[in-house]
Amino acid sequence: MRLVRDSDYVAAVRHGDRKMLMDMYERLRACFNAWKRLCRDVAEEDASDVFQDSFVILWENIEHGALYSEDGQVYACRAGKRYDVQDLSAYFMRIVKNKYREMLRRNGKLPIFAADEDNMPDTSADDVSASRHLVVCSSIMDLPARCRQILTMFYYDEMSLEEILEALGHDGSYNGLKTRKHKCMQSLKDRVTWLFRELGLD
Repeated sequence: MRLVRDSDYVAAVRHGDRKMLMDMYERLRACFNAWKRLCRDVAEEDASDVFQDSFVILWENIEHGALYSEDGQVYACRAGKRYDVQDLSAYFMRIVKNKYREMLRRNGKLPIFAADEDNMPDTSADDVSASRHLVVCSSIMDLPARCRQILTMFYYDEMSLEEILEALGHDGSYNGLKTRKHKCMQSLKDRVTWLFRELGLD
């Protein structure tokens, strides 16, 4: 199964592909939820508003050509200049952080003069750590659906291989599932290692 790249999402959404739009929505939603867990003071209702508003901005940027793909690379236009977008999830999370700050200011929790990034409530004590977390989250969402399902049940739900095999309707053997889990995890590690290196997070 071919890995869906950021440029594939952007190009497809620009051409009105609803399925790719929803796939992108789910992928970014997972990254947003990871950020929300790091930023514990965000109320559920506020978080929902921030995500929806941020996704609409991203969608509009793609539709209006402010964010576009060319030769397999994603670019953003701002003030007449073109910038490389190395990671769509990171680009989206910058929109989220801006919307979050707007919400804090609107609720009187952020001084009106707080205009620089240093005044933005951080998502963690270590911004690099938060970025690495988002890369891992994004990479998990890029896995084939069955790989994502197996790893989620094993590592997040803490299910045994026997329990996973039963949940999957005994689709295959125990040893086959064990091998598949290993290959899925190796694929995830390879993807994360490559992205860490590309984004300077290693």
